[in-house]
Amino acid sequence: MRDFSASSNKIFPNLAAKTTSHVLFCLHRPAFPLSIAVEHIVYYEGYSPPHQKERLLPDGGTDLVIDLTQEPKNVYDNEDFNRFTPFKKAWISGIRRAYITIDAGQNASMMVVRFRAGAAHGLFGFPLNELADTVVEMDAIAGAEFFRFREYLLEQPTPEAKFAALENWLLRRMRGEAGPHPVVGYALDRIQRDPHLLTVMDIQQKTGFSNKHFIHLFEKYVGVTPKTYLRIVKFQRVLTEIEQARKIHWNDIVYSCGYYDQAHFIKEFRHFSGLNPTTYLANKGEFLNYIPLK
Repeated sequence: MRDFSASSNKIFPNLAAKTTSHVLFCLHRPAFPLSIAVEHIVYYEGYSPPHQKERLLPDGGTDLVIDLTQEPKNVYDNEDFNRFTPFKKAWISGIRRAYITIDAGQNASMMVVRFRAGAAHGLFGFPLNELADTVVEMDAIAGAEFFRFREYLLEQPTPEAKFAALENWLLRRMRGEAGPHPVVGYALDRIQRDPHLLTVMDIQQKTGFSNKHFIHLFEKYVGVTPKTYLRIVKFQRVLTEIEQARKIHWNDIVYSCGYYDQAHFIKEFRHFSGLNPTTYLANKGEFLNYIPLK
């Protein structure tokens, strides 16, 4: 479930690989028409972080995760790590409205497909709100056919061959509707460009759709309501500004990212990360949206 997109410029260039201490990371951006639905595909092998678990923060994404090892990976109860659900071989991780706790992975090897917002519906053919805040193994979605494909994927000798095989499988599943509904696409574009300047009503009124119809479409294609998605995008803008700032000025971040005041900002930050902003700064990891848990 690891997403390297936010820090890919620091780690590796597009369509290239980087090997460090027996760890291989590769990022691949598919060509049209798959690029309509898929932002990128990550492949990595030999990754063994020093921590055992990590907190995964909401980032507005839906991912297909293909585990290339045999060891199950766990999603933990945030309050009680003795309670967990194991997942094997491959799963879909839906859009999240709150953080989750996952295995960091030891000697991990995975392929992760990051779908563009609103686009995964065209590949899987059911409303994305059915996946919100859930992780679902692929046998429940694609049946035994996918696991036969996974075995084929394991046989491919290079990252490039694995990317090509996975692209072909995804293309076969495209149902003609590779992108989001036009109204949803318009809303996503507005939210992603100007989250600090907008309300949901601003967008809905421009669409000409009723509020109820607009929210229904957005949930179907994105997985959450437009208001929730707007909150997630604003939170992600905060994290990006933190990463880019040489010195943190919280008041500047609060208002540039569209929060009413510091109390509102801290409440939202704690909801999405489980931490207050200064504690997050002291504990954040190398990659955006991941907090190592010692």
